[in-house]
Amino acid sequence: MLLDFVVDGHGKTKIFVERLETLFGATFVAASPNHPLSHGKPLGSFTGAYAANPVNNEKIPVWVAAYVRDGAVAAVPAHSQADYVFAKEHGLPIRTVIEPLTGEPQQNPELRRSIVALVANPQTNQILSINWGPQAGGNLLIGGGREENEDPVECAKREIAEETGYRDVTLVAQSERIHHRYFAHSKNKARQIEAIGLFFNLQSNERINPKLEADEVGRFKVEWLSEPDAAERIRDELHRYVFAKFIRDEVHSGEGILINSGNYSGMNSRQACEQMTKDFVTQIEQR
Repeated sequence: MLLDFVVDGHGKTKIFVERLETLFGATFVAASPNHPLSHGKPLGSFTGAYAANPVNNEKIPVWVAAYVRDGAVAAVPAHSQADYVFAKEHGLPIRTVIEPLTGEPQQNPELRRSIVALVANPQTNQILSINWGPQAGGNLLIGGGREENEDPVECAKREIAEETGYRDVTLVAQSERIHHRYFAHSKNKARQIEAIGLFFNLQSNERINPKLEADEVGRFKVEWLSEPDAAERIRDELHRYVFAKFIRDEVHSGEGILINSGNYSGMNSRQACEQMTKDFVTQIEQR
């Protein structure tokens, strides 16, 4: 859809918005080389002009981008892979406005906070996994519940040590919240969780004896997987998301729960899109 952005020196200008519900995450405008906003500037350069985002009046810079073939686009690098690549290359802000929503709704789920930890061995390019067997989820990353007021990083380190024995790890990155619905086969419980993904590098092979709960003893194997094997064998949607984010450097381009989006925060993607369409109906034109 096209929305009016007020651009320095151009006044109201039609800018393409791919997903209305992500518009609070727009951090720049990407103009095709032949668009009037480009002013004949070289590819990959800032034009000197700013555009006012109609949802919050934030001034965002206009850049010339080769990946935009025609027109000008409100770029949302946290939720568009092409925008993300350009933003990283040019040091532009990346603002998350949708937290992923994964899994299938469950009946009477237990609500909890948890972590998913991805541990990589940079010497072998392998990923640490827990193999629960084909009937109980197969290969997963390291996961576990967070205790009250427990820091996600400390929780992840505790779970890694308790389940695998490895404890010499260094934090590399941390994700946004991920909302996930699933059935925990190891606990025989339906759950709805708010998870944080954490990426660690293994520093040494130093291990302690794992500290397993009674219902975990003998039920899984600790396995190191190559990246291609991990991509194939880790099938759980939440764990695949964490793997794709940290290993494949992929952004979340799907639906979820809005954050950092003014009055629309807390809505799911569809609710927010419907409400924003109503709020901006006088501006919207189908491309």
